[in-house]
Amino acid sequence: MALSPTLSYFPALNARFPRVSIVGVGGEGNDIVSRIFENGGSGAQCIAVGTDEASLEHVCSHERVLIKGHTACDAEALGESKAGQETVQECARLVTPLLTGADVAFVLAGTADESELGTAITIASVARQIGAVTVGMAIMPSDSQRDGRPIAPYGLAVMRQSCHTLAIIDADRSAQLSEYPRGLDVDCSDELVIDIVSGLSETLACPSVVNIELPAFRELMMHGGIAHAGIAHSSSALRIEEATMGALRGHLLYDSITRCRGALINVRGDSTLTIEEAGRAAEVVAERAGWNVPVVMGTLVDESRYEGCQVSILLTGGVHPYIPGGYRRLPLDMDEMEPDGEEEGPTHLELDLDQLEET
Repeated sequence: MALSPTLSYFPALNARFPRVSIVGVGGEGNDIVSRIFENGGSGAQCIAVGTDEASLEHVCSHERVLIKGHTACDAEALGESKAGQETVQECARLVTPLLTGADVAFVLAGTADESELGTAITIASVARQIGAVTVGMAIMPSDSQRDGRPIAPYGLAVMRQSCHTLAIIDADRSAQLSEYPRGLDVDCSDELVIDIVSGLSETLACPSVVNIELPAFRELMMHGGIAHAGIAHSSSALRIEEATMGALRGHLLYDSITRCRGALINVRGDSTLTIEEAGRAAEVVAERAGWNVPVVMGTLVDESRYEGCQVSILLTGGVHPYIPGGYRRLPLDMDEMEPDGEEEGPTHLELDLDQLEET
């Protein structure tokens, strides 16, 4: 049977570009995957995993997986729970066939719900065991979800061990970005994750102006540890420089760029974007991080952006104040510099006459 020229080209495409899977876990992760799928999928296999059958039915994705039961995010609690172990085994059994053959797996989940975070940890472990470069995107709850804050640090520590690289997105800090409109119905953290994950997936799995090569991506992310995200947009005459500096100075970076081990850059621009112009983003990052720090860059043209460009950056090898044992430096606002405490009273000193300063 003879193949048409178009069909015969598909094997060549599969051999050239890596296979990317995007797995959304729980309500927040499923919303993100559904929106990426509705926008075209970005060349990735979109998988939605949830514990609520009614909510899962409304998710748009290539595959939907229903997990029945509770998965703990605390390794010690998981070891003591037989039901939890059975749920983890069932989750691994259902997800493994879908992830088999994937070169890169993005695992997206919120951290406010213990069961959802535990499921994400299991999926990340499965993806890592089958040989995929596993990048986790954990979304921290906002201050309005204070009940989720105590769960997050312990779950993040376990998820960090399950992923090659874990990027942590703080909902409160992402709300300060000027990239996205403010409103009660707008979740800036979701918008941020969609932009970063869809952009990286497209430059990995689809023909782009500058593709991110899988060997370079693997080398950078295999030991990425904690990754800090930054994103900015500009339409000025020096749009690349301005957007890159905005991403490096953004509200999402918890650590200094000089301590990072690598940088992953994705540039999205309109049809006037050139390769030489996009390459300036890598130069700006290298100038500030150090020329010995590996920098991997991808560039794509997005016709939906009529003007300007958007630069997103993942800095690997960082630390995060929310993870036990990962604390190095916690940024403080000006009003937090002075510790709370009792007011100091008058100091009583007894000085001899020869110790008094002459006026």
